[in-house]
Amino acid sequence: NTFGGAMREAAGALAAFGIALSVKALVDWSAAASQLSSKMDQTNLILGSVAKGSKEASESQQFLRSTATELMVPYEALIGTYGKFSAALVTSKFELKDAQKIYKDLAGAGAALNLSQADLAAVFKAVEQMASKGTVQLEELKGQLGDRIPGAMQAMAKAAGVSQESLSKLLQEGKVGSNVLGKFAEELKNMFSGDMAARANTFQAQWPRMLNALTFAQEDFGRSLNTALIPGIKALATSMESPAFRNFASALGTVIGSALSGLASMLSTITAG
Repeated sequence: NTFGGAMREAAGALAAFGIALSVKALVDWSAAASQLSSKMDQTNLILGSVAKGSKEASESQQFLRSTATELMVPYEALIGTYGKFSAALVTSKFELKDAQKIYKDLAGAGAALNLSQADLAAVFKAVEQMASKGTVQLEELKGQLGDRIPGAMQAMAKAAGVSQESLSKLLQEGKVGSNVLGKFAEELKNMFSGDMAARANTFQAQWPRMLNALTFAQEDFGRSLNTALIPGIKALATSMESPAFRNFASALGTVIGSALSGLASMLSTITAG
């Protein structure tokens, strides 16, 4: 009986532990879903401010989901870079639809090379800087891009319509304008199109595809969750702004402070004795 009782207690403890873990996992997943949806909202706000009235700006989520699905790259990695990249190009006089094509072509080259999220982000950053400066810089092309994408110099030479030797001289003189970035990204896409086809049925491609399906569901959940929470949060904020709540907080602080002070005095008396 004693053994049976112990086993039942252990089973109950394990069940409780399992429930606690499940609840925590649900809470963590819900929090991540809310943050994911908020990131997409932030991207929409950024693009809405720099490309007002643009059809593409209102369809950012659709563009990113279709890009992630087609290229089989992590959707979350795209959300983290797309807004800033597109805003940088739009403020540098690119149309948003052209910025999207450049972004997708670069992402495709990164996918074909199985670049890490950090390396892909560095590629986007380098192109952002080129667009913002208005000229292609040797440091960004040969360093930030060339270190991650083999053939970047060759692709840029083709985009500019010159030899690689001539390109180096033009870059040093600052004579290669950022208007070649669209052609450059397209050259990279074409350069690695065979690698993309070979990658399609690999684990490296199918794993992100599966994760993306889960992430899309999580983002939809997060958006619905955030929307449903708005009335309750507004009501709570209104309540907390009231004088009654501030008076309650003040009184609670006094009570807790007095309790802690009394505890400190008691401990001081005990240790002194």
